Amino acid sequence: ADPNVARIENTEQFSFVLNQSYEAARTDRWIDQKFKNDLIWFVDSFTTLPKDYKTIIRSEQLKGPIMVESNLRVEKAGFDHLLKTSDDNVFSHIARVCGSKRTDQWVDEAKRNNLLHRLQVGHDLCVKNIGQNYLAFKADYLQNALKPSLVKFKNFLTKYYKRADSLADLTALFGEENTFINGQLKATTTQNSQFVTSFSAGQFRGLGVIDNYKRLVGSRQPASIVSE
Repeated sequence: ADPNVARIENTEQFSFVLNQSYEAARTDRWIDQKFKNDLIWFVDSFTTLPKDYKTIIRSEQLKGPIMVESNLRVEKAGFDHLLKTSDDNVFSHIARVCGSKRTDQWVDEAKRNNLLHRLQVGHDLCVKNIGQNYLAFKADYLQNALKPSLVKFKNFLTKYYKRADSLADLTALFGEENTFINGQLKATTTQNSQFVTSFSAGQFRGLGVIDNYKRLVGSRQPASIVSE
């Protein structure tokens, strides 16, 4: 084993957080329409806020400055869930987030191996790249006494995460029962007073290795891994 590779010695402590946020200074002018639409999409796709909030933001009952933050926490049970999932099923999730029309081939081991060794473009190149990151992480995990490499795990998850369109794409990997979602929305009312509400779903029981990702004004950028 390479002593320079950061590994988790005890997966009992394994947990991480995907942190996403979206901010918009103004949402009430016609030139702000894109920001408003992105914000509504974010509320719908990456929070567990009631669907009423889409209408409330669209009708400007709540307006900018507005900030929505969503945290998806995954603990050891979620990590175990991923590792116990068959490669066929993992590739079905990858093919979905990549928008591939060849899912039936990606979930067949023989056909998948053929696709992985051939030149791919577009959506299937996306599947190949993310899939290779996943297979590299899993092979390394099995070859190194079941001590996962943080870098290889992050390489896989970062690429997958950037293609995810909703919380469902993320919970599919780790099992909905193994994920905890919480966050808050801060906005301005029509009377120009501040409005704040929080949301949560699931139960989180552990804090170990924390992996933060930021989503800022439509872009998702991985931040550093922090051990607690």
